[in-house]
Amino acid sequence: MVGRKVTGWTRYLPPNRRGKFPWKLRWLGLIPLGLLALIGGGWAWDHMEDGLDDRARAHLACEGIDADELDMDWSYRDVTVEGELPPGVTVDRVKQVIDGGSDDMECLERAGIDGSDDPGVYDVNVAGLAAAAPLVVPAPDPTATPVPDPTATPVPDPTATPVPEPTATPVPEPTATAVPDPTAVPIAVALNTSGGYDGRTITLIGIVASEAQRQTLVDAAVASVGAGNVVDELEIDESRAADGNDGLVGDLASVVGLFGDELIEGTAQLSDGALTWDLLAASPDVAAGLSLPGSGTLDAAEARVPQFTG
Repeated sequence: MVGRKVTGWTRYLPPNRRGKFPWKLRWLGLIPLGLLALIGGGWAWDHMEDGLDDRARAHLACEGIDADELDMDWSYRDVTVEGELPPGVTVDRVKQVIDGGSDDMECLERAGIDGSDDPGVYDVNVAGLAAAAPLVVPAPDPTATPVPDPTATPVPDPTATPVPEPTATPVPEPTATAVPDPTAVPIAVALNTSGGYDGRTITLIGIVASEAQRQTLVDAAVASVGAGNVVDELEIDESRAADGNDGLVGDLASVVGLFGDELIEGTAQLSDGALTWDLLAASPDVAAGLSLPGSGTLDAAEARVPQFTG
């Protein structure tokens, strides 16, 4: 290589005429220059982000927003804001001030900021902001009510009371206690679920006072869901007065007649001379339009139409 001919552009290629690389050490100077460039760029980047952070907090302060509880994470000119909002401040308001700046020019001028200059923010992410906890106002301490000093009341001397002679008390003859009539056995009507549909079968159980009462309940159930979906387990006890129960049985039959369409699930029961129920209507509109005898709980489900087979 020592005898290589060096002419034209080849004189810029190593080695030279003497076979040396006299310029190779010069490239070592690029290393510290590169490091200085990286350090300077990083410092300028952080300095720029710090300046944006200070500027954003100054704009918030000029709008009366306390930013002490706000954490701003800058990535170039994009910022993610997290923390707890001051009381009475909304997420949108914080985003608006950081992005567009404050309108209070005098306050900005006192903070050394040119209000007409664009803050230079690209994107403001406020998804991590949380509303401030409600203020708890302590209850005032109760005011002590002065208690007056007790006034001494003179105690009169005791007066001797004569003890009367005991008077013989006649012992009354025992009175026969009437035996109450037996309490009527509850008449229970239950709508069970089967076949994947609510309200497929009506079951009638309990005791009625007459065949007419039993037929009234069975007819109401069959008219609602069909004879194939009615289980009749009613018993007749003619010793129970039918006249006083016909009205209640009629009320119970009117509820049974709503099973299937208006009422998709539930129970109705006659007990102790009262009609009670726990029912589920097909929809809120259906529940609002029902006027049921007796009392109980009526809930509503989302509208759905049970299907029955007769």
